[in-house]
Amino acid sequence: MQAISQKVRDRVRPPGATLSAEEERDLVLEYMRGVRRSNELSRALKDAAAGMGDGDLAQKQVELQTELDQLRAIQDERRPTVERILEHQVAGVLQELRFTTMGRVFPPVRFQFTESPNLIIVSPREVIRMDESVHLDPTMPLDEI
Repeated sequence: MQAISQKVRDRVRPPGATLSAEEERDLVLEYMRGVRRSNELSRALKDAAAGMGDGDLAQKQVELQTELDQLRAIQDERRPTVERILEHQVAGVLQELRFTTMGRVFPPVRFQFTESPNLIIVSPREVIRMDESVHLDPTMPLDEI
């Protein structure tokens, strides 16, 4: 539901509508670098929580979580603009390739970046089976899971 309301707001006032093609490209590349860094931080956090590494692992977890939270805030701000840019670019390519209905790309290109969900699966040890599952907020810090 949140994704739909965001897309409606974006149609009324498109995010980043005044950016040049070069600025759009730079923003998309910076967003993708942020995705890569977010993945690196998440892996490092899991390693620190598992006791892997040197030094004060508790302090390291706090530092990593702080950096990850700051990066997520930046990414959340950039996300609508990057999504609009990519939607427009994909629609342009589809238009060039004539994937159109009456001269227009249909259905319109729409998508939203989301983080992979964290899922807890309850299963007996002796059998591979899913008896129950619980979806967790993917932004939830590891120490709260």
